Amino acid sequence: MMKSEYIPPEEKAVVKVNPNHIPDELPILPVENQVAFPSLNMSLAVTSRDSSLVESAMNGNRLIGVVGIKNQTDEIPLPGQIYETGTVVRILYVTRAPDNTVLLVAHGLKRFRISEWISGKEFLKAKMKLAPETIESDIETDALYRNLRDLTQEIFSLALDASQEAVDELRRVKDKLYLTYIAAGYSEIDFETRQSLLEEDSLKAKLRKLLKILSREKEILSLGKKIKSEVRDEMSKSQ
Repeated sequence: MMKSEYIPPEEKAVVKVNPNHIPDELPILPVENQVAFPSLNMSLAVTSRDSSLVESAMNGNRLIGVVGIKNQTDEIPLPGQIYETGTVVRILYVTRAPDNTVLLVAHGLKRFRISEWISGKEFLKAKMKLAPETIESDIETDALYRNLRDLTQEIFSLALDASQEAVDELRRVKDKLYLTYIAAGYSEIDFETRQSLLEEDSLKAKLRKLLKILSREKEILSLGKKIKSEVRDEMSKSQ
């Protein structure tokens, strides 16, 4: 599973790229069981078959389009086997693991949709259009955002054993869409659900969907914590 890293707002400018400078044609990196979200740092494990794509990107503007694979395959995935909504990312650095797996550390920039595939021998390329989310500004959206912010703080405390300082930092995130992607990137959500959240155009719809998912996750985490506590108490009594 992709690992996402929370970036404080003051550090986002370090990896920020002007959206007007994102070309409408990019190399496309299909990844299994991973979803790249805008505004988040992530680590992406790629195989040797993608080495030419990575090398080309590193010798250029370091921008690639990351999309999920619908069905796992040992072969190079074809356009019909790939989701066509993804995220433009900027590669920050590349390293190689002992098993020859290449690890990319990248920063998510903008959501996009593929408009046309371009034939290429070494790796997939496509023409794409940026797909800005619809950001509603109304009382309901504000209420959904506050509920998600509070719920995400609780889940971070329960699941990640995060420091109080890190949890409190969430309360200072004012960008509603950014908070949505933080919650989606860190929480235990399956690949298909992550992809559906990325594909959803409306911020309000993303917030509603996440609140439903994370409310259940909170119940599971709370119950798990209670069970662990009861087991410890029983063990203490038996000893």
